[in-house]
Amino acid sequence: MSAQSKTESEKLEKLVRTTSLILILLGAAPVFTQFIGVPFVPSPNWVSWTFWPACVVGALSAALALWAVHLSLSEGIQFSASLTTFLAILFMPVVGAFTGFLIVTATTPMLLSLPSFRTVEITFVVSDPDMGGHRRCPRPVALKDTARAINVICDVPKGVRSSLRTGRQIVLVGPGTGFGVFPTQFHLP
Repeated sequence: MSAQSKTESEKLEKLVRTTSLILILLGAAPVFTQFIGVPFVPSPNWVSWTFWPACVVGALSAALALWAVHLSLSEGIQFSASLTTFLAILFMPVVGAFTGFLIVTATTPMLLSLPSFRTVEITFVVSDPDMGGHRRCPRPVALKDTARAINVICDVPKGVRSSLRTGRQIVLVGPGTGFGVFPTQFHLP
């Protein structure tokens, strides 16, 4: 291999790894915001409208993550054991697919909704009104037709939560756009 092609190969490897890392961080953004207490819930219309493009981006992201693992292995970076290598080969495409899907279904509408200062109301269907709460998420309620990692809203008032059943609607109110909402209030339709 000539010195020029080796340099180009190294540049490509760096580009693949950097792009893979950026995609993972972008996909993790909505999960991170929910973790720090600023949840974002994409609208069911957005999620259904972008489902197939999200699947395509997820597949491309999975392939990119697998390529990044392949480049690491072909470069001679040895993981500590063969089990770790197997798990990296198995796990990274799953992480890539999941984050690629979240980039389209959750991160994009979240970024589009950030500059909005208007209050919106978006109606969601409840999938589980009786989830067990924990310290970081008291009184949670799970929603249907939204991205799986961010389908739980916390601190739903007891008055609203006691009236909820699976399949019943709940309205999330807060800053956002028609693409999604940062819920601050909840009520029944």
